[in-house]
Amino acid sequence: MFSLADKNLFEILWKKKQVIDTLTARMMVTMGNTSSWDATMIRKAKHILGLMTAKHLKLLKKDAIRGALADLNNVEFKRLDVKAAMSSKVIEALGGRENATAWTSDDIINSDQFIRHSPWVIARLGESSFKSALKTLCQKTMKRKQTVLYAKRLKKSKEFRDPSKVDVAKLREIGCLLGSMGENYIKHISDDVLGQSIEVIKKSDLSRAEFKKRRGWGKVARQLGTLMRVLKPSELSALTFDDLALGCLQKTQLDMQVTDIQVRRHRDSAIHLSQHSQANILFDKVQRRLGVTLAHRPECFLRWNCFVRRAVSASSIDSLPAERDALIQAAGALADKDQNYMDTCVMEASVAKQLALKLYEKYENVHQRDILPVSVGGIENKVIDTVANYLAYLNPKTWETLLPTQASRIIPIVGLGVRGVSSRTYSKLKDFALKNVYDELSDKVVDRRKTPTLEADDLDDLGVLRCYLTPADLARLTAAAIESHLADMHTCPLSVRQGRALYKAYANHFPYVYRDLLVNLENSFFREMLFVCVKQYRCD
Repeated sequence: MFSLADKNLFEILWKKKQVIDTLTARMMVTMGNTSSWDATMIRKAKHILGLMTAKHLKLLKKDAIRGALADLNNVEFKRLDVKAAMSSKVIEALGGRENATAWTSDDIINSDQFIRHSPWVIARLGESSFKSALKTLCQKTMKRKQTVLYAKRLKKSKEFRDPSKVDVAKLREIGCLLGSMGENYIKHISDDVLGQSIEVIKKSDLSRAEFKKRRGWGKVARQLGTLMRVLKPSELSALTFDDLALGCLQKTQLDMQVTDIQVRRHRDSAIHLSQHSQANILFDKVQRRLGVTLAHRPECFLRWNCFVRRAVSASSIDSLPAERDALIQAAGALADKDQNYMDTCVMEASVAKQLALKLYEKYENVHQRDILPVSVGGIENKVIDTVANYLAYLNPKTWETLLPTQASRIIPIVGLGVRGVSSRTYSKLKDFALKNVYDELSDKVVDRRKTPTLEADDLDDLGVLRCYLTPADLARLTAAAIESHLADMHTCPLSVRQGRALYKAYANHFPYVYRDLLVNLENSFFREMLFVCVKQYRCD
């Protein structure tokens, strides 16, 4: 499997040295030798700099690198020697590590990925410039090793040298580096300052050892968000319903991210591993206080957000409201609409399937009377949207019982947040979707499974199901469809056969593929097509 994403281009290319050599040679013909590149040319070629050899990168001019540096921070390098060569050129372009004290905050921000593993450079960064750059640096994704180096530099500053003098304002400036400042540093920050800085603390990568030093933090665990993960089951169990503010009357959504914790238990001299889910502990507290019935109200599900999805079980599904509208609301509150949620915030597929069956049972009793047409607003459209979240868990035969107008509304949002469903099921959903495409011009639902072409609007209607188009489907794409949706498909888990079909469809509509790619590298549409082109080794 491969994906048309930037990072996967390298996985494809480094396995085929002859492809790299061919690509590099043709780049030199088209763009000239790297020694002649100016800043504009470097910007244009930034997406394939990581494919070049250290020899080519060493020829880049210092002034050209500095001029293009602001656009190079997200370039990915697969080989360490190539990354090292580029890092050396960047540091040299900025005046060398000896002059790092003179670097501006912009220099630090723009060179971040090239200096993050260079302690000699980071240690010499100017105090004022580094402090100014820190807020922007904290918005990036940094590994622990990098934050430790930056934290060491920060602790050398006069303002941050003594942790006992760190106030709330300074703690906010430390920001994302707090978790890397060290246990000894954190324990000397006053409790009052820490108590007023929950928003900073909750975003920090604090280890359990550092967390334990702050007595009383458990009482504000509900405010700590991601730091919930460091609590042991016994510590979480010791906190009360009120400590964690688990009531449903408040309208604000709880900001908690839970985790599954493995606990070793001794029994008959054998060691058994059992899963103690923080989500289950929290939901148990809720049911003990509110009772099973009240604990399954939709408004509570909306407030509890993450942990209730993980805690809901087969028995919980049986406890959901029997009344149709209440069940619809509860199912909607439990639906995972955000694919960025961590796995511990996602409902188990088997439980989701059981909920889907219960939901459809209610839906099936009323849909034949056509009371859920697309034209009806309010709660009825919400019913259709909720059904969409669980459609993939139902038997394909049940899809056919949907009214065509309902099916065409449901299809674009099917699959968002679905977990544990096979690609085969998605393929069947794709066929069902193409059978029920809504045509605005005729105001009818039409079958597009065997039409000569697939238009851009058809792919709009498919939503995430466009990832499951067959090679035959891809061959029917129009030029407008490819141009509109190629970038959208870059995260799709396309097979080699799908990739080859997509490339052929592109080549048929845009015959000068390779020439266009090389002169349009700054265009994401052409760049995405390069990945397909290279994958097939047909860049002629």
